[in-house]
Parts: sequence; C-alpha cells; structure tokens
Amino acid sequence: KQGGALHNGASIVRWNTHKKYLVELEREGVAVVPTTLVTAGASTTLGDVVEQRGWRDVVVKPAVSAGSRDTHRVRVDDVAFAALSSEIARSGDARDWLVQPFVERISDGELSLMYIDGAFSHAVNKTPKSADFRSQPEFGSHVERVEPRAEDRRAADEILRIVGGTLLYGRVDFVRGDDGHPWLMELELVEPSLYLAYDDKAAPRLADAIARRFG
Repeated sequence: KQGGALHNGASIVRWNTHKKYLVELEREGVAVVPTTLVTAGASTTLGDVVEQRGWRDVVVKPAVSAGSRDTHRVRVDDVAFAALSSEIARSGDARDWLVQPFVERISDGELSLMYIDGAFSHAVNKTPKSADFRSQPEFGSHVERVEPRAEDRRAADEILRIVGGTLLYGRVDFVRGDDGHPWLMELELVEPSLYLAYDDKAAPRLADAIARRFG
C-alpha cells in the first residue's frame, strides 16, 4: 500500500513531537521560556530542578503531550508540589518532563503566529480566563485576531529559518517574557490549530498551498 506524502517532513514531525526542541532551539540562540528537561530514568527530581533554578512557581508538563494534557502549575510551598513530585518520580522511567517557571505575563495572552507555505498568514492572541494559565479555547480563553509587532514577526521568522525548509503550515506561540520580549512557548508543526476562522483569507490560502504541492 502506497503511503501519502508528508509536506512537513517525517524528520520535522519526529523532532517537533518531543518538546525537548525548546532546549535545542535555546542552544541556537532562540529566546524560549526557560526550560529544564527531566529525562526518563534520570535521578533528577522536581525538587532538584527548582532548587537549582531558584524557581518558586512552576509549570510542569510532559515532553510529549498536546492540549495541556497532564500540565500542572504548582508553587513550591503548595501541598500539591509534593504530590506532583511523587507522580513524576513514579513515571520517571517511562516519561520525560519539562519544568518551566510560571510566566506572569501569560495573563496578557499567548500570541500565536500562523504560517502557511513558509509565509506569515495571520495571528491571534489567546487570553486565559481568570485564575487559569492555559490559553486553549477549550479552557475558556478569549481569542481575538491581532496584528503582531515587528519584533514578534522577526522572532518567528528567525525560528522558522533555523528549522529550515518551506513548511506547509506552522504556528509559533509566544508569551511576553520578564524582559518584555517574546519568549517561545511552543512551536507547533504537527497538525496545529491554525485558527482559520479568524482570517477570511486563511483557509483559501491554505487550500491553494495544498493544491500547489499536490498539483
């Protein structure tokens, strides 16, 4: 049986499925949300990470996941911190985890820039509902179409340049960092939501790009 063509290639899909790409992009000079990767089987504990980093309020997520599944925000002095530490220890031989500081300016929203056929298409800002930190609409966030700042466009363009190739689609998610500049939260190159409903020309743009590649 003949398989279909991947226009975000298999190597890109494999690389982007595991969020250790954040650590790798940071090594390339990309400003990312500070990230520590705790690999399966490592002796490093959640307590070790927060002590070494000096973080008191953290977000912990599996390195392979989607839609904020099994993602937690916890303060070091919360009772939940010990429970989460135990959970990570129990799954430590089977699952990699990311530990990041909670970024206060997520309350201003997560900026998502959509790219189609290697070119910027449109952008939305996703503001979490009160007392939440998750930006996905299924958790009640407010989504609106926005025009990204020039700095955001340059940062997203540079990230995709580092990745290389002309991708059929992609989404670059930023949060405003403690320094006021965009920090990469996620780079979504494997079937992301492209928020096509927020730009009248986005769906035709994507359809044309697909047609050109399969034509």
